[in-house]
Amino acid sequence: MSKQNLYWVCLFSLVSFAMVSAKAMAFDLSSPRATVHSFVSSINQYNFAQAAKCVEGAETEMSEAAKAIGNDWKKQDITLVLSDLRSSVDKSDATVIVNVTILTKGKKKVLSAHESHLKLSRQAEDWKIVSDDSNLYSEFDVLSFMATVLKSSEESQKIYETAKGNAQLNSCRSNLKQISLALQMFVQDHNHVFALTSSSLKKELKAYVMADAVYYCPVVSGDDKKEPSYSFNNNLANITEASIKDPSKTIMLYEGTNGELNFRHNDKANVAFADGHVKSIGRKEAESLLWKP
Repeated sequence: MSKQNLYWVCLFSLVSFAMVSAKAMAFDLSSPRATVHSFVSSINQYNFAQAAKCVEGAETEMSEAAKAIGNDWKKQDITLVLSDLRSSVDKSDATVIVNVTILTKGKKKVLSAHESHLKLSRQAEDWKIVSDDSNLYSEFDVLSFMATVLKSSEESQKIYETAKGNAQLNSCRSNLKQISLALQMFVQDHNHVFALTSSSLKKELKAYVMADAVYYCPVVSGDDKKEPSYSFNNNLANITEASIKDPSKTIMLYEGTNGELNFRHNDKANVAFADGHVKSIGRKEAESLLWKP
C-alpha cells in the first residue's frame, strides 16, 4: 500500500472513530437505555446541570449538595461504568436494571460495584428518570442517589448530610481500628501486658502509629484537636490480656474522654474492644458494655 493510500486509510479511521465517539457521547433521551447512558455520561463529565435534564422534575439550579458532590468527585477522579443493562417498557413507564462500577484514580481503583434499579417515565418524546429515594438509606444505589440529589435541593441536602455523616463515622472507625492494631502489637511486645495509661497512649504507641492524624475524629477541628479524640480504658492499665474475662464486650479504646463516650456521630460513638474488633455503638447498647476486666 502506498504512503498516500495509507494516509487516507488512517484519516478515514480517525474520522470514523471520532464520529462513533461523538455519537456515543451524544445527549439522547429517546429511549430508556439512551437516557440512562446520557445521565451517566453527563455525570462522568461532572456536568450535573446536563445530567439533571435526564431527571423528571429536576431543578435547573444546582443545590449546594450537588456542587459539593461534583467537586468531591472531580478531586477523586470518579468515573461510573455501566454493564449488563436490561430494560423493560410498559407503555409510558419503564424500568432499567444495570450493573454500576465506581472507579477512581484514573479508572485504576474500584471503589464499589452494585446493581442499580431505575424507574423512567415518558414525557412527550423524552424518557426521564423518576427519582425514588425509598431505599437510599438502607441500600446505596449511586444512580438513584444522584437522581434524587439533582431533583430536590431540600432532599439532596438531607441526603448529602447523611452521606457525609456516614463517611465521617466510617473514617473515625478506621482511625480507631488503626490505633487498636497498634495497641495490640504494643501489648504483644510487652509480654501481653497493657503497660500504659490513657495519658501515655500516644507516647507509647509512637513507634506503632504512622501518623498523628489517626488520633483525631474527622468531625473535630480547631481547638478540639488539642486533645486526641480517642482514649484508652484506664481500667485495663498494667493488666494482662489473659485476665480479661470477656474481651468481646470489654472496652479497650473508645471515642471520648474520662470514661465517657462521645456520641458525636448521630448519637453513635466508636469503640474498640479487647478482642480487637471495632464497632459503632448507640447509647442503649453502650449500657451493656464492660469497662472493668
